[in-house]
Amino acid sequence: MKAIAIDEYGPADLLTVRELPDPPVGPDVVLVQVRAAGVNPVDWKVREGYLAGAFPSHFPLVPGWDAAGVVAAVGPAVTGFAVGDEVVGYVRRDHIQYGTYAELVPAPERTLAAKPVQVSWAEAAGLPLAGLTAYQALQLGRAGAGDTVLVHGASGGVGHLAVQIARALGADRSSAPPARTTTTSSVPSVPSRSRTGTACWTGCASSRRTGWTWRSTCSAATPWTCRPSCSPGRPA
Repeated sequence: MKAIAIDEYGPADLLTVRELPDPPVGPDVVLVQVRAAGVNPVDWKVREGYLAGAFPSHFPLVPGWDAAGVVAAVGPAVTGFAVGDEVVGYVRRDHIQYGTYAELVPAPERTLAAKPVQVSWAEAAGLPLAGLTAYQALQLGRAGAGDTVLVHGASGGVGHLAVQIARALGADRSSAPPARTTTTSSVPSVPSRSRTGTACWTGCASSRRTGWTWRSTCSAATPWTCRPSCSPGRPA
């Protein structure tokens, strides 16, 4: 198989595309033919060796923990998936060697779920680590119906998913844009549950016009159409 791998810890220029033997398929392992792989900050930390004390590592080492693809083979103990299934996974094993930057990845069955049919391969591959982080944080915070949830860095990988998951969990509002941004166009516009079309969510953007508050208002008739505006408010 083709893969991106390193032979030692170090900078990005150590990453090379190469041919490697197909990974082994253990009893509880699902071999996934990767259609898209997610890239996360933890990947460069693995490459630099910062996680060497936490996870046993073996070279050549293929980075990557997020992937979406099609099941190519299953081990004899696998019961939840079959060849041909479309899956998405946060493939963090107990050791680091067979990552997702490859044509094939051996994923323990527990790391996989069915790929949502409505999303692309690339979108699915971007969900696992960031999505689980957002969901687990909201679960720990016991976010639910009627709550107002503050999300710092709401245009980031975890933040933009947290806004949407909070709404799905029943929160009335969730926010806010990242403190150092000068634009809010990348922040998801998640409508309020209010029937009167009040603010979807409110957050402070520390733009060059300090003290201005970014607000998005929704039409009650078309609740998913939000209109951003700036108004004087408390300093960010």
